[in-house]
Amino acid sequence: MKLLFLSTLGLLVSIISIAQTPQSIQRQSQEIAADLKEEARYLSQDQIQKIARNLESIRRIMNNSSDPTDFPDYSCVSRDNDGRNPYVLGYRNGVDVVRIPGESFSTKEDCQTALASTRQVRRRTLLCVSRDSDGRTPYQLSILDGAKINKIPYTVSSDKSQCQQTLKELKTQGQNVIFCTSRDNDGRTPYIAISLNLIDISVKKGSETFTNISDCKQFLSGNR
Repeated sequence: MKLLFLSTLGLLVSIISIAQTPQSIQRQSQEIAADLKEEARYLSQDQIQKIARNLESIRRIMNNSSDPTDFPDYSCVSRDNDGRNPYVLGYRNGVDVVRIPGESFSTKEDCQTALASTRQVRRRTLLCVSRDSDGRTPYQLSILDGAKINKIPYTVSSDKSQCQQTLKELKTQGQNVIFCTSRDNDGRTPYIAISLNLIDISVKKGSETFTNISDCKQFLSGNR
């Protein structure tokens, strides 16, 4: 059993650290899965935890994402450190507060709403922010990644509620999410469906154009 644990752990580490072909990774993964299925019930709790941590590390590499434990607990703080509007996202670092640059919210309530409305998809944190970084309409889907916010191209919404509705209705397809957005990136008709790759943050525009967003949503739901 100890030999199984060491060999399994070694294979997990080798998949992470050694350059291999997709076929060799698939073969080793199948070998690990077979070993675990046969012997998992005999492993100690410590062995299970170590294997789980290695599996999580592999998943993060596949998703091209950071360790969630590396990310701080965010809060809303006054941008100019005077207790007044506007507000930005920030986090504690010892006795200091680190403010995330580039994005501001007109009020503390707007900032808190954005923070409360974030959505986790494949270990990415998505949220709505002002397109022009001034806390005003229009809004745009973005990714909160540690100490920075990255805006996602071609995802401008006419207002905050439309952006948050888009965020809520995202559909996952493997490493992608699909949703409807303004074709001309202005939050207005016509609309198209797009696919966002959450690994490299690339966007693929759909071929079909819709005069209203409801028709686009029906298309994504397979009802058209």
